[in-house]
Amino acid sequence: MRTGLKILLLLGLILFVSCSDSDDNPNPIIGGTTNSLWMLGDFEYTGGDASTNISSVTNTGVIAVSTLGQDNANGNYAGSSLSVTYSLNGGGTYTVVTAQELVTILDADPAAKLVVISCTAGTQRVDPLASSKFDSDSASRDTVIVTVDNEGKYHFSTRSSIILNKTIDIGTGIPNAPNVIDFSMDDVFDFLK
Repeated sequence: MRTGLKILLLLGLILFVSCSDSDDNPNPIIGGTTNSLWMLGDFEYTGGDASTNISSVTNTGVIAVSTLGQDNANGNYAGSSLSVTYSLNGGGTYTVVTAQELVTILDADPAAKLVVISCTAGTQRVDPLASSKFDSDSASRDTVIVTVDNEGKYHFSTRSSIILNKTIDIGTGIPNAPNVIDFSMDDVFDFLK
């Protein structure tokens, strides 16, 4: 029962952050080093909105970063949101896992350095609009470099591409979206907090 409660709390935390509307900064700096950057396949994104939620119950944090609107240059992949769920265990090399594994492993080893990645990209080229969601998989044993700045903010970067698996198509999904896609990120953090 204890693990089930942690899973529910973690999923609630992810949902809260993913659906939150941050109006902390109505004029974020776009295109500078103060915003998070990520790539899904061949498509680049710059964060325009960000929020973070911390749970002392599960000892995890979730950062959600999204683009502002849709980027026509990315065609069917216009617009993206990224969520990074992580154990609150300081800087270092974190192992990429699934959400279920995060809960299970942290229950056995609270000091484990773990991260879950979920990235959604959308399309404006179909009616109605549609998107595809890609999630981390532990099979590849990818890693993420985590630093904590002097304000206590967690920053996430990859040294090379990692693999994400398509887990769901929303609406009709991105036309011909692959089941497996490369993903990388550079200094993803809550730049609005």
